[in-house]
Amino acid sequence: MNLRALQKYLIVIIAGTVFLVALGGILWLWQRAAAEKADIVSQLEDQQSQLNSLLGTKPAPSPENIEALKHEREQVARLFAKLQEGTLRPPIVVTNLMRDIQFTQLLGETVPRLTLVASRNLVKTPDNFRFGFGRYDTEFPCKQAGITPEECKKTLELLGKQLFAIEKLSGLLMESRVDEIIHIRRTEVDPGTQNTDALDVPITADPKGLYHSYPFEFEFTCDTKALRVFLNSLANAESIFTVRTVKIDSATTVVTTGGGAPGTGRTSESAPSTGPIQTIEHRRLTVTVRVDLVEFIPPATPPAKGPS
Repeated sequence: MNLRALQKYLIVIIAGTVFLVALGGILWLWQRAAAEKADIVSQLEDQQSQLNSLLGTKPAPSPENIEALKHEREQVARLFAKLQEGTLRPPIVVTNLMRDIQFTQLLGETVPRLTLVASRNLVKTPDNFRFGFGRYDTEFPCKQAGITPEECKKTLELLGKQLFAIEKLSGLLMESRVDEIIHIRRTEVDPGTQNTDALDVPITADPKGLYHSYPFEFEFTCDTKALRVFLNSLANAESIFTVRTVKIDSATTVVTTGGGAPGTGRTSESAPSTGPIQTIEHRRLTVTVRVDLVEFIPPATPPAKGPS
């Protein structure tokens, strides 16, 4: 083919080449679109299968699920009621203290009674011991300025509750045959005069409103057996007493017996030996224990339903 013929058909050749390239591009795009379509169809089929499976099941909550939930809730309510029966103890209620003189009279009756019990159980107490209420040996409660009668009544109720709790705890100590009660401290509920019997621990309420906690601290001396008896007695008390902290300082004394003249308690060259020398150790504990009175709040009684 000569140059003249090539020039004559050049446009046709170029047009044909462009057509073939465009046709190849269109075919490639079509194949790609077909592949993507197949993937989309496959995904749609999978999703349709999942939808059919979900539609074929019973949607929750079904009546069976609702009944099962009600049954489990009733079981939990019964178990919680049994738990409350085991933990709820009658709270210490003081309702007859309306004036300061009434608390002073109650304290004046309680202290001699506790002192007599201590004497009978051979438990030593400090002179003029007021069992944590030494402040009221010379003053009446509710003497701070600006206190209202209602506020004074609440203070007297707290003082009365503390007095009854200390009487119970002191009784347990004396029955355990401790050697000596050194000090009793309680949370101060009546602001005013500085009190050496004050315990720097507040009365607390559970954030969920389940109970109140009233702290006390007892310092006493005893042996190991008496301490064990006292701690065990707390678990069997009518009220709920919880031991928070126990601090123990121990001192040991040594007593030597035997090996001396009769009635002398010591060895003698001229006196014959009465027996082998025995060394007995007496361990004395100085204990500071913090005990909390825990009173659970009874659940509110639901209001009675009226006639429908």
